[in-house]
Amino acid sequence: MASGSTSSGWKKYLHDWTALNAIAGKHRTLMLSGDLHHNDFASHGGTAGLPLHEATASGAAVRDAVVYGHDIENFGLVELGADELRLRFFDRDHEASPRHIRRADWRLVEQA
Repeated sequence: MASGSTSSGWKKYLHDWTALNAIAGKHRTLMLSGDLHHNDFASHGGTAGLPLHEATASGAAVRDAVVYGHDIENFGLVELGADELRLRFFDRDHEASPRHIRRADWRLVEQA
């Protein structure tokens, strides 16, 4: 699922957010979101089913204040493997905080 808003935007509409989590609890769902000026990852729900994972990378954010500020040049990659999804987050200077999600149970793989 791709969204121009993040989960915080969805949470303003409790009925829709609850419905989305109910669907995600039954189906492996990865929300690809943007509209922030930094990369982020979050997992939601999952107590009564599968979690809803959210990967945020604002590729349009060239600077932390849109036009002014520090150069950031964010982007993210989703790599689909046979056993897991690999989520990679980059900014201008480096790769940071990759995440791996097991396909079998849709849980995060703990990174050493």
